[in-house]
Amino acid sequence: MVQSLARLTLIFLLSSFTNSVFAQYIPDIAFRRQIRTACPACIDVSNNLLPAAQNLGYLDIVGTVDGFPLRNIQGIEGFTRLKTLNITDALALTNIDILPLQLTNLNISNVPLLSQ
Repeated sequence: MVQSLARLTLIFLLSSFTNSVFAQYIPDIAFRRQIRTACPACIDVSNNLLPAAQNLGYLDIVGTVDGFPLRNIQGIEGFTRLKTLNITDALALTNIDILPLQLTNLNISNVPLLSQ
């Protein structure tokens, strides 16, 4: 009985750790709505990225979604296999802190507040 409980506790802890490795919170409303449109399996109801996000290779981001302006793309680094990122008409986007390491194509147009 004690061994069974210990095993269940270990399994729970390991599964919790595994899920937290993939959990990358997406704070921006416009960004997470665009993720849900492009890849519904990539984000959960708590706005954390799921393992499917690691397989997305292409993402288009526009400046406003349902009246919400795109202010940041925090969490984009969770898309570890992202090769192409297009950002268009993001009038409120001022900076991009981190990009996925595998990114090979970055296309930005009409993002006037983005500093170089």
